Amino acid sequence: MAMRSKIQNYQWWDDRNVPPTTPKIVVNSIDNDLFRTPKSIYDYFDANMQGCEEYKCKIAVAVWSAVNKRIRNHFLVIGESGCGKTEIFRILKRVYKNVVIFDSSNSNPKSYKGTNCLSDAFSDIDPTKPSFVIFDEFDKCLSKGNNGDLGYMMQVECLKFLEEDEPIYGGSDRDPRRIDVSLSSLFFVGAFSALKKNRKSCIGFGNSIAVSKDEPIPFDDVIKSGTLTNEFVGRLQSVIQLPAMNNERAMQIIRDPRYSPVGKLSNQYGIHIDISDEKAIELASDVEKYGIRQVYSKLNEIISDSLFDDPDISTININ
Repeated sequence: MAMRSKIQNYQWWDDRNVPPTTPKIVVNSIDNDLFRTPKSIYDYFDANMQGCEEYKCKIAVAVWSAVNKRIRNHFLVIGESGCGKTEIFRILKRVYKNVVIFDSSNSNPKSYKGTNCLSDAFSDIDPTKPSFVIFDEFDKCLSKGNNGDLGYMMQVECLKFLEEDEPIYGGSDRDPRRIDVSLSSLFFVGAFSALKKNRKSCIGFGNSIAVSKDEPIPFDDVIKSGTLTNEFVGRLQSVIQLPAMNNERAMQIIRDPRYSPVGKLSNQYGIHIDISDEKAIELASDVEKYGIRQVYSKLNEIISDSLFDDPDISTININ
């Protein structure tokens, strides 16, 4: 009887359930050489993340500006599940402590009777140093329950963090605490997949351009949808859209020793893993839906079964 992976708090395909592929390195002081220029930060990202060149460049400049110039930058990041939009901040957190990835999917504004509010994201930052706060799954808290008023209230709450025009308080009503966001750069991250549901192909008489549901969402469409208010968008430095993960990119990741889940898991377990081309193609077949994390999940299952049968195994051949 083969041993199976332990049940997690979230499903294996969820962004919030990504097992660490390498040991996380948390340091109290930063590596001055790494953060010396935007290019040096980009090189670090590039060594740990395949593709998404424009994204890595923009985030590198934002990080450099915050760390060296104490300039706040705020971004909206749109991308399908598994494309790398949150992974870049996990990579940053390995070498810079003041990063918070906050799951905002279940958040409600403080004035609304709900489970929590977005101010909870700032509970673990050091306000005396530049920080990077990522509101992951941000689109889900805007559309929760299809309540347009709730989505508007969430954005009103966000304006407090973006503007700093008045004191911000978090915690409970009995024990309020002042929140200092003066050195916090904010990133609102989500798939915004609801905007693509009603997208139709424009192939036909009188139409020269075909619009695929997999194409990036034009920023004008985001505005016209009413999902985001002009007041909110107007306070962002940039809107970044990432291409969806596809089979070709997945194969590049699997075969590139810098990024390969095979190599990372091999180092993690101390076992040599050899994978055939046929199996690699099979593993990459569903990444468009679930992202590269599915490859990790399937590999972990194979490794777990092999270790259950022989805990002293030194080589695993995956065919």
